[in-house]
Amino acid sequence: MYGTKYQSGLFNRPYNAATPYLLDLLNGSVRVQFNTPDSINTTTTLQYTNNSDVLKTVELSPDSSAITLTDFKFGTAVTYQSSYIPQRNALDTFKVADVSNFAQITRAGDVTAVFIKNPGDPFYRSDNGTGKWGLPRDWQVNANARNQDNDQGGGWSTDNGGCIHFESKNWGDAPLVNGKVYQSFTLPAGTYDLDVVTAGNGGNIDANEVVATGTTLPDIDNLSGNSSVLALFHGDGGSIGGTHTLTFTLSQQTTVTFGWVVNGSVYTYLQFKK
Repeated sequence: MYGTKYQSGLFNRPYNAATPYLLDLLNGSVRVQFNTPDSINTTTTLQYTNNSDVLKTVELSPDSSAITLTDFKFGTAVTYQSSYIPQRNALDTFKVADVSNFAQITRAGDVTAVFIKNPGDPFYRSDNGTGKWGLPRDWQVNANARNQDNDQGGGWSTDNGGCIHFESKNWGDAPLVNGKVYQSFTLPAGTYDLDVVTAGNGGNIDANEVVATGTTLPDIDNLSGNSSVLALFHGDGGSIGGTHTLTFTLSQQTTVTFGWVVNGSVYTYLQFKK
């Protein structure tokens, strides 16, 4: 006979402590991973909350080491409870008396490569040219920033091994006005810190590092107070150097655009490493 005494000796299937979960941030899912169970384990029941605040239940079979939690709501708990049979071919199934908490699932970490193409250090060019000036791969460059080599290049140069590069037209021909380099991508709900690193600068600069909703960036004279702007760092020749962190929070999946909006007088340049 098997009963409460047998049940009291059962333990929930352990999860993989070294790598408890894998994230698919773009699809909002989590793959939770477990160790190999005892041979008499029949199932492990997991419960989690989705983004509609609905409690979902999934079953992990003993011959599987992982299961995907779709539409997982980050910041909520995952619980699990295993079931066993006393011996092979037994009719009675016993659940572990206690429900266990899975490892806390967070989105903390560097997700740059998941969402941003050609993020820098170095930045790669999109054209086949061999000269100093080109265009950055995967980034949009407006006509005002594409102002070098008869307007064929700009926004990128070979300096620093490949960098985002704003400069007055042909150095001394005309100032740079409302130059933009930017990229759009879709992010799931969450809080983000976006670090921007300056490579070099000189001259009279009005520089803006911007995160905004939508698929483009506002013009330089429409940044202040603009409701689409989620984060902004403004600098001039004395303050734009170094690393700046743009922090913003999204309450739901959102398409955003990150980039630079720059004014500069003649004999002015501004470069970004990543």
